[in-house]
Amino acid sequence: MAVVTKPMIENLELTIQRDTANAIITVDYDLNFSNFDQLTNLAYTERWELVGVDPLSQSTLYVGPSLVGGISANGNATTHRTHVDTIAFADLDEDPPGTDEIAVVVTLTPLLPTPKSRQSAQVLVTAP
Repeated sequence: MAVVTKPMIENLELTIQRDTANAIITVDYDLNFSNFDQLTNLAYTERWELVGVDPLSQSTLYVGPSLVGGISANGNATTHRTHVDTIAFADLDEDPPGTDEIAVVVTLTPLLPTPKSRQSAQVLVTAP
């Protein structure tokens, strides 16, 4: 029987609520960590952005705050993420007068291990 692997980013939902001249943006999703992610606690930078979607192009309208140190499994198989931010509603106007098509894109980039070294204090020896 084949093992089915869940997508790393799942159940992605975008909600936009108008509040006078502002838009309250809510982004919800689940992160499914692999066995490797759980065992190594590999960290990922997390980025989310609002994009205007048109038939021939996609333009970035807003980039949400990023998690500075990254996110990792901490031994968990799944983690739920929620981001809430407020922007000017006018920033969502990506088309000439009419309906604007807005989506959210979530990107995880692994923070690969980097070599670290340190030198000890000197030890004096007398060579024969």
